[in-house]
Amino acid sequence: MNLVRFHKPNYLYTMNDLFNGILSDYNAPVKRTEKAYSPAVNIIENKENYQLEFSVPGYEKENFSVKNSNGILTVKADVKEEQDENKTYNRRSFRAFSFEKTFTLPDTINAEEINAKYNNGILLVELPKKEAVVANMEKEISIQ
Repeated sequence: MNLVRFHKPNYLYTMNDLFNGILSDYNAPVKRTEKAYSPAVNIIENKENYQLEFSVPGYEKENFSVKNSNGILTVKADVKEEQDENKTYNRRSFRAFSFEKTFTLPDTINAEEINAKYNNGILLVELPKKEAVVANMEKEISIQ
């Protein structure tokens, strides 16, 4: 025998329930700490390099800092929220948060050639591989 959770059909809701639900969403404070925010990141590897793609729409290029220190790559964004007393949000579903994300780099990365670009809401950090690694990447293996 399967147990199925009962869900009250939509037509059984009273108008009071409907309006209370709608208004409670608008009055609820937005609770999200800046330390809890972490943007989505794609990590891509190809023959010549690794790429980190951060999904960070709503930021400016000047908000970002990318630093390599002893094999630890730190990507950071500092956003100062401007307070406007003439503006009151009834609902706020998005905004830019400050964040910091770190990655341990492998020894195969050429740290001198790391570069970053910000375009259309995507921060792209390119981590080129050392020449010896690229040259040794393809190797024919004989089957015995």
